[in-house]
Amino acid sequence: RTVGRFFAGHVLATLAVAVLVLPGAAVGWQFASDVARAPDFGVSAGLAAIAGAMVVVVWRRRGRVAGVVVLVAVFGFFASRLLVTGSLSHYLSESEHVVAALTGICLEGALA
Repeated sequence: RTVGRFFAGHVLATLAVAVLVLPGAAVGWQFASDVARAPDFGVSAGLAAIAGAMVVVVWRRRGRVAGVVVLVAVFGFFASRLLVTGSLSHYLSESEHVVAALTGICLEGALA
């Protein structure tokens, strides 16, 4: 299950960013072209998906209060990164993490 959440979160989050970046690259937006060509070797989106899935697991096993604490911690971390990010490329990668965490929550909630 964990591996499935990892890969699904990574792939879906990458595709979500691609939906934003590729049209910009197609019309000649230089920033979008740079982001579109940059390799993504990191595992951070997959780990964000696992963190999202962990919210559901904790909620079910430890109760609503513990689940909310983990939810606030996970999304608080990503929200704080979005707020302190200075460049658009970092903003996109942090947005990718939020999408991945939401994917993990949805998959764990629906399939577990």
